[in-house]
Amino acid sequence: MGMATSYDEILYPTSPQHRLHLDNFYLCAKLNGYEPVRPESARLLEIGCGSGFNLIPMALEFPHARFVGVDYAARPIEVGVRVAEQLGVRNLELRCADVLDPNLELGEFDYISAHGLYSWVPPAVRDALWRLVARSLAPQGIFHVSFNALPGWYTSCAVRDFLQVITAGETDPMRKLDVAWNTLGLIATQAGGGHMLADEAARIRRVGKEVLFHDELGEFNEPFYLSQVTARAGEAGLRYVAEADLRFPHGLHDRPEIAELLRQSSAGNVAQGRQLLDFFSTRRFHDALFTWQEHVAKSPAISKVLASAWAYSDVHAVETSEDGTRTFEHSGGVRVTTGHPLLGALADALEAASPASIQLGTFWTELQSRQPDLPQGLASQFWPMVVQLLQGGVIRLRLRNVEVACEAGERPCVTPFTRMQARWDRYVANAYHASSAVPEPWQQALFTLLDGTRDRERLAADLARLCWEDIQNGSTEGHPEFAAPWAIAQAPAFLEEPARAASQEALRSYFAQRMEEVLTAYCRGGYLVPV
Repeated sequence: MGMATSYDEILYPTSPQHRLHLDNFYLCAKLNGYEPVRPESARLLEIGCGSGFNLIPMALEFPHARFVGVDYAARPIEVGVRVAEQLGVRNLELRCADVLDPNLELGEFDYISAHGLYSWVPPAVRDALWRLVARSLAPQGIFHVSFNALPGWYTSCAVRDFLQVITAGETDPMRKLDVAWNTLGLIATQAGGGHMLADEAARIRRVGKEVLFHDELGEFNEPFYLSQVTARAGEAGLRYVAEADLRFPHGLHDRPEIAELLRQSSAGNVAQGRQLLDFFSTRRFHDALFTWQEHVAKSPAISKVLASAWAYSDVHAVETSEDGTRTFEHSGGVRVTTGHPLLGALADALEAASPASIQLGTFWTELQSRQPDLPQGLASQFWPMVVQLLQGGVIRLRLRNVEVACEAGERPCVTPFTRMQARWDRYVANAYHASSAVPEPWQQALFTLLDGTRDRERLAADLARLCWEDIQNGSTEGHPEFAAPWAIAQAPAFLEEPARAASQEALRSYFAQRMEEVLTAYCRGGYLVPV
């Protein structure tokens, strides 16, 4: 039975995210010495699944696994059920349910995920969540829970308080949202000048109006120290494993003397070390993984786990100095200067393969065969170096080779899910289960046409027809009922130069000029797949 909530009024983006993929949960647990179930046959429950868009592509990828998603809001579930049916998904159940229901029985699961839930619900729901996990998690199961983290979230607490003041007296939720959004837009123009409020305003404007409505303006938004959540997990019989986000935050601990203080103070306690790290890095968000206390970790065979994994990255060489040191850049903002031959060789291999991936074990074996006299001291540095690249966010891992197109081709194609998702969400997923915001609404519309049947001329013509219909009518025929309109007329490119959208022919001409550039960006981002 449906329940009316604010999430029925404005759908919250529930796009696929790399760290929420089964491969990532599995690898994070394995790298810390645990033995979870492999994704191919796993059972995954997602609590607070929204529209289930994080689950649907995994269900398509793993037809022999079982997926269940529950959410209190009825409309997102309705959307997810509709999309799953259209895509022919058979191993996914999406249902509207209340975790407060003591009779809620969903079965046993190898993985349970509660993303975007813990900080945004009242205490009674959090307590019910732990009870549900306690009766649903398999003996070797992994539980993922994300939450806003202290001390870093204190800055956002101040922004939330500011918005409560600035919108005081506004009783209409939509009017309150507009006032907050426009106010943040004004303040965000001062970002980068060292003022916390301006920088936070810019961050919120980047993630979108829907997120603002449910997060900063939501009824509940409570941050926690990691130690508070691990203590509550302990009461449920669970222990802390690791973070689902393998990136290691920067902070005061980058200095050797602070790093030594951290090592001594944590005294081998992983959770305590992470909590201290939060203070040194002012961490804002956690993706914590837990397992049963009886599920004891063994000494992890890190090199063996990494050797079986596939790594991908858009790292690329930008400079070589006279002394042979080389500089590499990554789209995440990482810049690495090194003269290390192994790091250079790995970066070159990743760049040559991109946007496809390489199997790390195969790469290492082939490198050793080409360099049989490689000093043992140098060889022993390889796998620790891979770990550093993971922690720096330079590479990401999957358990298998993900098929992507390495060139746009004559008739470019994305997955059926990506085409469907672009009708609903400005965040669109690539083949690696990672979503990014689409810069312009017409580029979002373009995704829906990439089915492998259209060449560039046809794409420009069909996209012009679609966008002109949206400009003239405010939407397009067949656009999903509950989805926000594309609002093509509000595209920055058209606001900057209205003549570009003055007619269907003007649109076609503009799209034809931009098509190769945009398709190349889609290819580099891992969105395009073989036809």
